Amino acid sequence: MLFRSPDDFIARFREKTDFETASGFTSGSWDDDATAGHWVLGDPSPTAAQPGDDHSPNGTRCWYTGADSDVDGGHTSLLFPTWDLSGAEDPVLSFWMFVNIGQGNPSPSDHTRVQATTDGGITWVTIENMIHPPPHTRGLWIYHHYHLADHLSLAQPIRMRIRANDLNIDSTVEAAVDDLRLTDLGCGCPGGGTPPDCGCSRSTYCTAAPNSSGPGGAHISSTGSLSITFNDFSLVAQDATPNQFGLF
Repeated sequence: MLFRSPDDFIARFREKTDFETASGFTSGSWDDDATAGHWVLGDPSPTAAQPGDDHSPNGTRCWYTGADSDVDGGHTSLLFPTWDLSGAEDPVLSFWMFVNIGQGNPSPSDHTRVQATTDGGITWVTIENMIHPPPHTRGLWIYHHYHLADHLSLAQPIRMRIRANDLNIDSTVEAAVDDLRLTDLGCGCPGGGTPPDCGCSRSTYCTAAPNSSGPGGAHISSTGSLSITFNDFSLVAQDATPNQFGLF
């Protein structure tokens, strides 16, 4: 199987920040009710549950919960800027996140959620819900990424939030986020037309070739995370001719 030409594939940054400044992100929502551990922007101090450094190779700051305490008494929200992605082909949101819900006596009410709204905050769609047990809540910096069109319509302005929640007095909840990217992946419709009807998308980036089989040609996908620590990333080829070489 063959990839499309690199000239056909375009990555456009819509947002790129290492959080050395607030970058339009804000702490707190009108319905937050946590009594401690609110989101702050700064250089985290090491504790048994909190990272001692941000994730960026350069710089010191990130958004994290609790300069003086972990999250307690309810939920606290980190609000993203509002993005207009109506003209995007395949917007992908990615960031590095630290979540620790492993200490004390965690319960299902202790969680950290990545959520999105397209109606100004009236309703929120949960894209990822991180609860105990690990792997995503073991207190390590982990790479997260989401194809936003898989979860909600791009026709309306989108706002994201990360909400950390701790209702169990006997447990500890800490979270942090750094090195965020919002990238529009697409082919730029080199043959003309309007996305997504221009013959190029992430579902068709592998084109049919003599060593491919099946009506749609060969396809490649991935499973697992991008964490070196977990070592669980796999590439999966589908509909390729068995026992023949393919070009990846």
